[in-house]
Amino acid sequence: MQQLLSVLPEYEALALQTLSSNHLIAPIQVEHLPLLFMVDTGASHTCIATETASLLRLPTSGNADLLTSATGTQTGNIDLVFADSITLGNITLHRQSFMAIDFSHINQRLASMTGITVQGILGADMLLALKAVIDVANAIMYLKK
Repeated sequence: MQQLLSVLPEYEALALQTLSSNHLIAPIQVEHLPLLFMVDTGASHTCIATETASLLRLPTSGNADLLTSATGTQTGNIDLVFADSITLGNITLHRQSFMAIDFSHINQRLASMTGITVQGILGADMLLALKAVIDVANAIMYLKK
């Protein structure tokens, strides 16, 4: 880790958790509440569970555009919600948007495989904004400060 940070001094390391299913989990805070988000470079948008968005009383701007997954599955009735603060390690982003979706099917499968549930998915939109570099072998994500 130190070797990469010496090459990329403007980055900060964030330890990830590797589940038995090989999913990578990032600890983040939304509105100062500690949450677990699955890291998914194939997800175009960062998502938060509708239950978590309701718990945090995140403001909504109504339905988001219809999303299509990489498998071609379309999902509708997705709310676009906003959080004033999202923190990953020592990096805090302000006024970030999420797609609020039902995570029950995701968490049911994840819990049966690993015993862990998540409150969101860290997607490509936020990973690109943070210029994330993911070291999968060592379960570390480097984020630009």
